[in-house]
Parts: sequence; structure tokens; C-alpha cells
Amino acid sequence: MKSKQRSSETSLKGALEELKRGQAACCYLLYGDEEYLLKISLDRLLDALLPSADRDLNLFVMEGGREDVGLICETLQTAPLIPSRKIVLVRNTGLFHSRQTATQQGGKVKQHLEKDPVRAARTFLALISEAGWTLEDLKDGGWKKIPAEDLDRIFGRSGEKDYERWLPQLIDFCISHDISVGKMAAETGMLEKLLQSELPNGHHLILTAESVDRRKSLFKIIQEVGCILEFSPIKGTERQKQVIMAIAGPLMAEHKKRLSPAAWLALERKTGLDIRQATAAIEKLIAYTGDRQNIEASDVDDIIGKTKEDRLFDLTTALASKNLNDCLLSLRDLLDQGEQPLLILSMIGREIRLLLHAHILHRSNVLGSWRANMEYAAFQKAVYPKIRELAESSGNGAGSLIGQHPYVVFQALKNSGAFSFDALVDHLDNLVAVDIACKTTAQDPVALLERFIIKVCGPRS
Repeated sequence: MKSKQRSSETSLKGALEELKRGQAACCYLLYGDEEYLLKISLDRLLDALLPSADRDLNLFVMEGGREDVGLICETLQTAPLIPSRKIVLVRNTGLFHSRQTATQQGGKVKQHLEKDPVRAARTFLALISEAGWTLEDLKDGGWKKIPAEDLDRIFGRSGEKDYERWLPQLIDFCISHDISVGKMAAETGMLEKLLQSELPNGHHLILTAESVDRRKSLFKIIQEVGCILEFSPIKGTERQKQVIMAIAGPLMAEHKKRLSPAAWLALERKTGLDIRQATAAIEKLIAYTGDRQNIEASDVDDIIGKTKEDRLFDLTTALASKNLNDCLLSLRDLLDQGEQPLLILSMIGREIRLLLHAHILHRSNVLGSWRANMEYAAFQKAVYPKIRELAESSGNGAGSLIGQHPYVVFQALKNSGAFSFDALVDHLDNLVAVDIACKTTAQDPVALLERFIIKVCGPRS
């Protein structure tokens, strides 16, 4: 089966659909920096290819750095022990490694040394080979003769004391485990010929790697006869949410759960929409909410706990809704946690500017069918697409309201009605005066903040 290289989620979806139709590729290559997404995709691929009951006898796992091409080929051609598919899995393979990939991975040598020393050694040996060094040059303190700027160029800025901590340890590991560049640079010709001539029916090779050199002939052959899934970092809030929903969505659908917009925003603040953290949090939220279908922001707070960003958000939300009591309580909470008054002041200023931007949007013709009592779902469908078009055409960044998360825009538009435009301008002027007073006078900045909040939340605003 011929297959082109595709992005991770479309590749996985397509590969799984082909498997349901009985069309399995002879070889799958999964690679990239997004390790968690790669791992769960590998698990799903294995689930689709081989029942767990057959894995003890028909799944053969090899670790990268020790892989023997001859053994891989021999295992792929040997008949399975029981009638079923046979899978050979090589994790973190070095078969696609080159000087190009080693340069990309230089900064990760230290990161892998503790958890995966073989992978660290493989990358390290490729790096020193590129630099023209050998283990003989570096052992017994020989690395100290190399100028620090040359070491930094290969491994990233580290410092002499840091090199003393990890570099001798890695050199000793390579020597004691008899790992060398020659053994790492395995001949792949035998495997290439085997893949081109087709594997025995029902036999499959799965390779995973952190990075690959696409110029390698083995990579090009797998592009022709197999399936390649790339897992590069997911960028953009909406794309991250889509990937998280693709992972956690089936579980949420099974339990008939739904995250409210505020819950999504809380999850984003607390996890940065890191795929591993957010997915784990959603699994906990499903169990925590029991029979209740809607998952709210308060549930996210209960499960993950309040962060500094959450407390600042509580303050600005209370300010925008002119809730004086909640605003002063949030201020005290932040101060008790050691937050600096000037940082709190800057966040209040940002909120007032967003409310001013909302007033400007109200005066424009962009909002169309906007109503103050509009539901968020209706806003997303009827109003936000126009705001997003405006953001894209004008190039506005994160500092502008139209560049914010859609729920932030929605809340600003709703809350801006509690203030007149002139009042917001006055508040911004007063905020500048408070900032100057905090920096140039002996006045208590906490008292200045409290007086400012009382004025903003008062009835005349």
C-alpha cells in the first residue's frame, strides 16, 4: 500500500480507517518532538493492528541505539508463533540519524541522559562525529582541552561546571557499554530491499524516532510503501483544543460530558493546553463531576487548584462586572500570596483597555447581530467570525481585544455595558496617576489600589 506523508492527526485517522477496511501498511514511521501525542498514537495503532491477547507472542519490541538491522529483517521474515499479525516495533530508532538530525538534537543530550542514556549516547556520538572528535579525544578529561565556545556550539550554552557534571558521565557510559559511531551507523540496505520486495503477509514494522533525516533512502522508501506520521509541536489555541478533543473527545462522549467555554479558558490558563496535562485533567474532571453533564470552571479550579493567573483573572473579572466585594477579596488574596502591587496594577490596566476596545467595537459595524443577552454559542457562530476576520486583516496581536480568546472577547463585550466610554478613559487616566504615585511617593500602594477599585466599582462608573 502506498502512502504519502501527512500531518499527525490526519495520518492517524487515515491509517486507522484503512486498517478497518483491511488495508494495513507494511511499515509505519512515527516521529517528532510531540512525544505524548506520538505515544498515544502508537498505542492506538497497536490496538488496531494486534489484539492485546496476541502481543506476548507476536509483538517484538527493540530499543533504538541497540538495533541490529540483520535481526530486524530476520524477525520480520520469521513466521509468527500463533496465527495472527506479527509486529516488530523499534522505539527511538537511530536508523534515520545523521549529522543533520544530531545538530537539531544537541540541546537534548543532557535532557535524555538521566531517563534514556542510550538515546543520549546515540545523539552525543553523532554530534562529536560531526565536530570531528572521537571518544579517544574526549575521555580522561580530554574534553577540557576543547574551547568552551566549541562545546557550546554543539551542545548549547552550558558552562564549565555544568559540563563537569554530565559530560564525563556520558563519555564513560559510551565506553563502558561499547557504543561507538561505527555501531550506530547501521547498514540499512538489507531492510530497504526487504521493504521494497514486500514483507510476508500480516507482518508489519513500526519505527519511532525523535527526529529523522528525510534525505535517507530508508525514509524515502517508507514514503513509497508505508505510512509516515509526523508529530511536530501543535501551535495555536484552537488547534491545541482540537487535538485535545480528538484525544479526550471519545471518553467525554462516552460519559456525555461537555466543557463550558469558561471551563476551557480555565483549563487553558492552568495547563497552557499542554496535551499531556490537559488530557489528564479532563480524565479527572469526568470522574469528579459524576452524573453531571456540564463541566464548569469551578470544577477545573477544584481539580487543579488556583494558580496566580487564576487569582488575577478573578480580580479582573470582578472589576469588569463592578463586583466591589469580590474585587477587594481577590486583591487581598493576591497580596497574601506575595503578589506585587505594580503587577496587579498592570493587569487592572489591561482589563480597562480591553473594555475600551469593546466600546470601540460596539461603535463599529462589525458586531452585526450582537445583543447584550446573547449566549456564547450564538456569539461564536454569528459574531466572532467577523471579529476574527478583522483581526486577520488588520494584523492585531495579543494586546488588542480582537486578538484575544473568543470567550475573553465575549465577556468584554458583555461587561463593557456597565461602564461609559468616558468613565473608562477617566479610569485609565487615574490608573496612570496611581502608577506614578506608587513609584515616586511614600504612599501605601495597597491603599492606592483599594481606593482605585472602590472608585471603579462605584455606582457613578
